[in-house]
Amino acid sequence: MRESSNWNTQIVEKSTFSPLESDAGEMAEGNKPQELQMDDKVIKVKSWQDVLIKFLKHLKNNPEFDFESILENQLDLFSREETILKWGVLKDIIDSNFNHSNRYKSFDGKVWDKEKDLDDEMLFIHINISASRCILRISRIMEKFNMSKDSVVIQLR
Repeated sequence: MRESSNWNTQIVEKSTFSPLESDAGEMAEGNKPQELQMDDKVIKVKSWQDVLIKFLKHLKNNPEFDFESILENQLDLFSREETILKWGVLKDIIDSNFNHSNRYKSFDGKVWDKEKDLDDEMLFIHINISASRCILRISRIMEKFNMSKDSVVIQLR
């Protein structure tokens, strides 16, 4: 029996789950997402980082959510302050450690050197995380905004 942290310990009997379910992180590990369902929208996804990016993009583009409060409360929500940052800040991080250059993607899912029109206010999301960490970040945001369990559902492949 494998005991490494990336081994899927849960046999998935259902193909959809909410990030707010107690075993959501375990359901994500070792499985691949297919769809993110939010507000009666079905959004196709290819990876867990894609789920996080599209979830955040949906909130950012929806006036019902105070996206600024996510930016202002990153330490509480993500246990780190540089999860979502502006290009002006990311540029300095990359200058001091180029290895970090592929750890962030824009809301269009592109790394900085694939973006055409970089400006200092453009936001980038830290995506070098596990599936369970992705689910944890989404669930913390859902809790912050008092979102119901069924307001965000992830369908597995």
